[in-house]
Amino acid sequence: MKTLKRTMAGEYSRELSAKVRAGLGRLARKGFKLGGPPPYGFRRMLVDAEGRSRQLLLDGQRKCIANERVILVPGPQEEIAIVRRIFHEFVEEHRSLRSIAMQLNNDGVPFVAGGRWGPNTVTNLLKHPNYIGSLVWGRTTAYLGGRAIRMPQQNWIICPNAFEAIIDEDLFNKAQAAFLNFTCHLSDEDMVERLRALLRSEGKLSSEIIQDSRSCPGLTTYYKRIGGLLNAYKRLGYLRPDLANEAATSRQRKMLIRSELMKGLVEHSSGEFREFRRNRVFRALLKRRRTGLLVSVVLARCYPTVKNGWRWIIEPPKNERKRITVLALLNETNSSIRKVRVFRRMPTRKITMYVGEDSKWLNSGVPLHQMADLLTVVVRVRSLALEHSNKISASRLI
Repeated sequence: MKTLKRTMAGEYSRELSAKVRAGLGRLARKGFKLGGPPPYGFRRMLVDAEGRSRQLLLDGQRKCIANERVILVPGPQEEIAIVRRIFHEFVEEHRSLRSIAMQLNNDGVPFVAGGRWGPNTVTNLLKHPNYIGSLVWGRTTAYLGGRAIRMPQQNWIICPNAFEAIIDEDLFNKAQAAFLNFTCHLSDEDMVERLRALLRSEGKLSSEIIQDSRSCPGLTTYYKRIGGLLNAYKRLGYLRPDLANEAATSRQRKMLIRSELMKGLVEHSSGEFREFRRNRVFRALLKRRRTGLLVSVVLARCYPTVKNGWRWIIEPPKNERKRITVLALLNETNSSIRKVRVFRRMPTRKITMYVGEDSKWLNSGVPLHQMADLLTVVVRVRSLALEHSNKISASRLI
């Protein structure tokens, strides 16, 4: 019997919920506000059953008669001026949300209930359709005691021209279009396409040109989403290691070759290694997933000697010299890798090293002929280093 009663109670609760929601939806379609405080720049007006204005409701006040309703009306002129100022600065002056909020706080403009402005409050104001006179209900839903869930836009109940607008609809639409251009709404391909358009208009690309452009995201965004400008250039086809054009500096080509080498080593390691970067200050290393071993990847530039020979310039970062190092020697044009050797560590005495093909130290490294052999070569390098250390310890005991 208890089970039957509980089932009946649950069914009654569901039916009552559907009826209440349908009733609220019917009132929302007529343009009545269904609860909650008014947005900034508006006030709540109590109206009778025939739509005649009764009085403005203050904060905390509620209607008490069943057939009375609440609508929104424009608030004080000072708040209306602030709303229009925010839309103008965002759309016409292209100011950021944080900048707008900081300026309002510096000017001593209070938010609702004397609060402070922030990027989120400015965002909510700019996106709120109440400012063009439209009432929207049903944007979120929640079970009793649960978290609010955002509903699809096709499920919203919208009543246009429900009350007097504060903002022109064209200005409001421009603000929504500006939000769509935010980086969080752009895919990686969209970001690359914007670089392509900028390249066509400017004739070249650089960090300064991209940072100053209003059509492209900032440099930090390209770093976080694509891995840096060089990777973006590569996807764009603007800069490739085998294309030595005027815009391709030797440093950029070297960085691209290193990036490709690390990517190839990771892909051929069968999941043993991954790229690791401590933060933006330090460059990426290879990290073994199982043990956490960090492996440095260094490129050596090639240059001709007086005797028609070839030498390499090695400049390992100071913080990577004591790590196992994959040393890639570039070819004569510094456009591709000639051979790769793996070392237990880099010499720490010299900042820059110059080595030739007959260098004893260079030939002491273990060759890496195939990328898939990286783990095997690293294990061999560590074992050789351990044997060498044991021999030194034994000789000291003798």
